Amino acid sequence: MSIEAMKQALEALETYHGYMEPLTTVFGGPRVPAEQSTTGKVERAITSLRIALEEAPAKQEQGEPVGYFKREGDVWFQYYEDYPVPSELTPLYTTPQPAQKPWVGLTDEDLNIAFDDTQEGGGFWEFGYAIEAILKRKNHG
Repeated sequence: MSIEAMKQALEALETYHGYMEPLTTVFGGPRVPAEQSTTGKVERAITSLRIALEEAPAKQEQGEPVGYFKREGDVWFQYYEDYPVPSELTPLYTTPQPAQKPWVGLTDEDLNIAFDDTQEGGGFWEFGYAIEAILKRKNHG
């Protein structure tokens, strides 16, 4: 859910709650336990939306997803943080994410350079470190 949609939902629920509060006072409390009443559900939804709106900017600044979704047919379902995040879920970001560079492997020339650099007194570990250095340079600048 976008921040704008959360704000609209919060405003609608607060408006509804503002109308319900006086009616509850005039006609008495709910005939079901408070946590099962419509007013109780609206109050919990208002609290959840306020928390989500407070957390959303922090997640945006950190580049974290604000939610996870799964498509089933033509419908997208949101999964909340208290559920495990299976790999088939799609993260939703509110800011564009940087494109990931494709992995660049070693060429035969790279392997020859690494091997040649470790021939004089080098061994297995030095060869591994030489390969690691080449891969870091090629993939991380």
